[in-house]
Amino acid sequence: QTQSLMVTPFSYTNTQFKNVPSTFQVGYINYFGGLSFYEINCPVVNNICNISVANRDQ
Repeated sequence: QTQSLMVTPFSYTNTQFKNVPSTFQVGYINYFGGLSFYEINCPVVNNICNISVANRDQ
């Protein structure tokens, strides 16, 4: 199931998503109007999340 949230430009919001897998992606519209993604990996072992630019070519 996909969970979505739209935030207006130059603003922010706080939210909580339930039942999110340990690895998921967040998409956003970049400055050039293209869709870009970050991949977030939050292993349960140390509760520290790693964020990287997602590779969408696969």
